Amino acid sequence: MAAAVNGGEEREVQKSYWMEHSVELTLEAMMLDSMASHLDKQDTPEV
Repeated sequence: MAAAVNGGEEREVQKSYWMEHSVELTLEAMMLDSMASHLDKQDTPEV
């Protein structure tokens, strides 16, 4: 039962983190990297 409680707490921590970090819907926010646009420009031609 303790694992379920800790799992529930962990879920809330993770949910809170992503709610905070997904407010701005940008490539940089999604990848958590300020250079994401630059990286995307390099990687897209490979795909």
